Amino acid sequence: MPNPILKYAAALFDGVVDITSPPVCVLCGRETLRRRRALCWDCLRARLITNERPLCAVCGRPAVGEVTGRFTCGDCERERPAFDRARAATSYAGEMRGLVQKFKYNAGLWLAGDFADLLQACFLAHYADRQFDMVVPVPISFLKKFKRHYNQSEFLARGLAEHAGLPFFPHVLGRRFVSASQTRLSRGQRMDNARHAFAVRQPGKVADRDILLVDDVFTTGATANACARELRRVGAASVCVITVARGELRV
Repeated sequence: MPNPILKYAAALFDGVVDITSPPVCVLCGRETLRRRRALCWDCLRARLITNERPLCAVCGRPAVGEVTGRFTCGDCERERPAFDRARAATSYAGEMRGLVQKFKYNAGLWLAGDFADLLQACFLAHYADRQFDMVVPVPISFLKKFKRHYNQSEFLARGLAEHAGLPFFPHVLGRRFVSASQTRLSRGQRMDNARHAFAVRQPGKVADRDILLVDDVFTTGATANACARELRRVGAASVCVITVARGELRV
């Protein structure tokens, strides 16, 4: 239980900092007008993937060309993922790509609040019809966590859980082994690389539960699919995925 005096002192300190040195949006340079945030509302809204764009009903891939009504992309038609649905808040491109990389690789934890806000907007837009029992982050290997000193997905999942008022379970999933980085692999190689990389550490907490899985970027869905497969294998009722950004595989 946090000390209320310390909590009040921290809030007071943040307020003084905001008054004496107002936060400036890292994208447009204007005052954010948002307490302890790096992005202004206009920049956040401009980068959200909205329901107005046709998305694959399963993985959330934006449609190419004219599509009306519900559709499922070719990849999901060929092999149905283990997760029920995946949605992303924004596109992994341009300035957002740089911000996500800074957050993930360069200790840009000052972006955690903004990304949690993006996830909350995505959650309200795409998962208002779902009930979840827990929020679970995608784990990283011990070696990566040792080098970075943090798991970026854990920060994101915790922030979203607080916004949504959902239970946060950071240790449900774990890594079986250190796998190669997905960055330079093809779609097939990514699937093979992630296939057996994850394990459910607390199966008793997963059985018959509806789970919201959180990660930073969704590209081919290999990582999300591997995690969802393990969660379903031990009895999860459903697994949905939410990420800050949606990327496309560069061939």
